[in-house]
Amino acid sequence: MDRDPTAKLTWTVTLIPDVDDANFGDIDRTAFHYGRTHNEIDENSVPLPLSTGLRHVLKESEMVEQALESGFVVEMCSAPQDRDEGWFCFPLAMIGKDEDRIPFTIERGVYVDEESPSSVEMIHTNPCCPSKLPPTVWVRTVELPGHTLAWVLDSGLLATGDGVQTSLHDFFDIGSTPEQVEPTNTLPLPGPPDRPYGFL
Repeated sequence: MDRDPTAKLTWTVTLIPDVDDANFGDIDRTAFHYGRTHNEIDENSVPLPLSTGLRHVLKESEMVEQALESGFVVEMCSAPQDRDEGWFCFPLAMIGKDEDRIPFTIERGVYVDEESPSSVEMIHTNPCCPSKLPPTVWVRTVELPGHTLAWVLDSGLLATGDGVQTSLHDFFDIGSTPEQVEPTNTLPLPGPPDRPYGFL
């Protein structure tokens, strides 16, 4: 019997807050460095804000403060997982193709949480292979393992710049702030890998 070896594979992405981001401290706006491995975090120079789905999972898991303080790991699985263990079910709602990456076409899927109107985007990470975006993905957030936290602290990602930028808001109470628009370019999750990997 031919079985898909990735059917029950769990894969991860590590996220570290961008402490120099002007919106740092607001989980709805803070940008995060991200990567499946430490090399991807080193090479990825554009931190992005979290999707509504990841923010929902963090809030329900009571991990917002920890996420903003040191970062977190997103675990994903294509096999059914137990909600009591912190897993959230996201069925695939829509799939599209990124035609801008010719000669490779990259599939992108939008997954919507079963419990809320929040969603995550997932991208197929290997355009040379047929798409493996699962019809449903289970997502949970966990704290950084000790060895990953040690790497993050050593990397300097959590160190702020020398200068402190201030704004008029720091000195004056100018009334209520205008309602902020939801970020449009949010952090996508990687699809299932072709082979297992480790952060370090």
